[in-house]
This record gives sequence, structure tokens and C-alpha cells, in this order.
Amino acid sequence: MLSGLSFVWSPSGSWPTASGETKLIHPSRQLRQVTSRLSESGAAELSGIVDEATSVLRKAPLEADPFIIAALARYNEQQYAESQALLEIARRRNARSREARYLAVDAAIALGDIDAAVRDLEALQQLAPQNRELSSEILVLLAGHPETSKSAMGALQSDKTKGMVLAELARSGAEPSVLLDAIRVAKAADALAGDPATIGAIVRPLVQAGNVDAAYQVWSALTANAAARPRLLRDGAFEQDLPPPFGWELPSGRDAYAARQSPGLAGETYGRRNAPLARQLLTLPAGAYRLVVTASRANDLVQANVRCFPAEEIARLGIERTGTNETSFVVSGNCRAQWLEVNARASDPPRSGAFRIETIMIVESGA
Repeated sequence: MLSGLSFVWSPSGSWPTASGETKLIHPSRQLRQVTSRLSESGAAELSGIVDEATSVLRKAPLEADPFIIAALARYNEQQYAESQALLEIARRRNARSREARYLAVDAAIALGDIDAAVRDLEALQQLAPQNRELSSEILVLLAGHPETSKSAMGALQSDKTKGMVLAELARSGAEPSVLLDAIRVAKAADALAGDPATIGAIVRPLVQAGNVDAAYQVWSALTANAAARPRLLRDGAFEQDLPPPFGWELPSGRDAYAARQSPGLAGETYGRRNAPLARQLLTLPAGAYRLVVTASRANDLVQANVRCFPAEEIARLGIERTGTNETSFVVSGNCRAQWLEVNARASDPPRSGAFRIETIMIVESGA
């Protein structure tokens, strides 16, 4: 694994090097100069450099750098426990020392102390935002490795970081079983409650890969108030605030908007171009069905569609009348998942209009 310290700590700092100049600079900058010299010179000159650091320390007794220098030497000698102890002193002297924390990550991983590594990586997410990509990558590697996953996910404290790590694991193609274990260990259902965007980011890669059953398992594990899996449609009255894709997604934009009215869905279309208003992913078994939409305010530019995942349209219903609108459709045996959508159509010339849907239902034909 790439050393965090070597990545962020450039030895080509701009501190003065002439002996006359050294006396004129602040002790903390002198210590950084000494540290830079160590990374440039290696361990051969360690004794003289540490003596110089000790001298400077008398002028700056709270500085952390001499302990980082000593910790780096112990780390290079594979004395990881001693390095970790010195770095703990350095962190107590300067809790915002990024150098101490990056090296502490390396020492903790070398010792197998994953909890400590994760604590420092989470701190670095805030202390070194310019290098957040690096600390995030290491967190995801630890969370995805079978030997460190449980410890890493269990050590995470920030809800935001839990969501980021789970989303990156999903994007990297982690097995559903790995995601489910990580969600359980991190108590992510509680951490991500009320954060539908992050839940969607975790589930979406599974849907895009066509693994809808696994996507539903992960979605259910993250959705604390999800009821048992419905046979047909979930939340036809738009009353439950469940995250997409198995709850309603409302992707309003400049061309149309829709919002829950509890019960119902209401909004306005502008007719400039086609625009999505709402959608939900279904897993209807093969068979014949009726799509029924009850509207209290009709709008002929609004329609409901059912598409066999990922794209083939198998039903279209315009919301043209107040009251009940319905149509029939068939789900074939090779259509294992479907998108139920509410869309706004363009008109020529463009015209705007409001709408209100009270309920959407899918019922089996003959029921």
C-alpha cells in the first residue's frame, strides 16, 4: 500500500538551508526543515539530525516534529510499536499534524491495528481535504479486504464516511455479500436514515449491472422502515418517504416538477421537452396486469409508462381525464424487473399545466 506520508510530505520544501538563515526563522519552521532533510538524506545522518532537532525543541517545547522524526526512523527500522507510541506523543502535542497522522496510518496498518488506522484516516478527511482522495482510497481498500473489512467498517464513526465507503465499494464491483456484511457491521441503516441520495448511490451500481435481486437486498438492509417486499407496487399513494430505486424517485428539473402531496403526487409541466417526474423499480412476476391511475387534476401532457428493465416500453397511459385512467399490459417471463415511470411530454407549441395524481395501482388482470 502506498505510504500516506510519502505521498503528502514533499521533501522539496521552501525553508532556508544556510546556517545564518536558520537562526532567523521560527522554531516550527526549523523543525520542518530538519524533517525535510531527514527525508532527503535517509537514516545515515539520523543521529546528527535528531541532535539538531533536540536543540530546536528547547525553543519550541510543544512542537511535534522531533517525535515524528524519531517515529519515522523507528518505522524504517520496522519497529512499528515504538513508532506508533512516538506518534501518539506527536498527536498530543499537535492534534492537527497531518504528517503525524499519515505516518500513524502506515504504522497502524503494519501492526494490524485497523481501528487506529481508520481513526486517523477519518481525521485526515477533515485535516487534509486536498488529499481526501488518498485517504478515501485507503479506507475503501481496508473496507473491501476480507482480512480487514469487519474491523474497518466497525471502526468508522462518521455517517458521511460510512456512506462514501459503501458507495465506493458498490462502484468498484464488490460482491453483494460483502456490501451486506459491511452495512451490518457499520450499522449503516441508522447512519444513512434520511439520506436517500447516498442510499441510491450504493444501490445504483447493482441495478446498472442488472443484479436487481441483490440490489433489493442491499436497499432493504439500508432502509430501516422498509416493509416486506411487495408483490406488485410499493407506495401507490406517495405517502412513504422511501429512498429510490425501490421507493419513488422524483427527478424534477427545469422542464417539469413533481412533489409528494401525501397522499398523491402533484406538479406542473411546461411542454418545452420530455421530462421525468417520478419512477420506481418493480419486480413483477410474469403475467397480465392493469395499470390504474386516479387523478383529481388531469393533464394530457402527463403519462405513466412501464418499461421492461432496462428500456423496453410495455405500457403507456395518458392522464387525460379526472378520475380513473387505466390500461392493460403483459410482463413476459424474460422481463425480471420493470421501471414504472411518470413522465411529462413536450408539446408544440409549448404549454404549461398543473396535474395531481391521487394513486397509482398495478393489479393483476382478473383481480
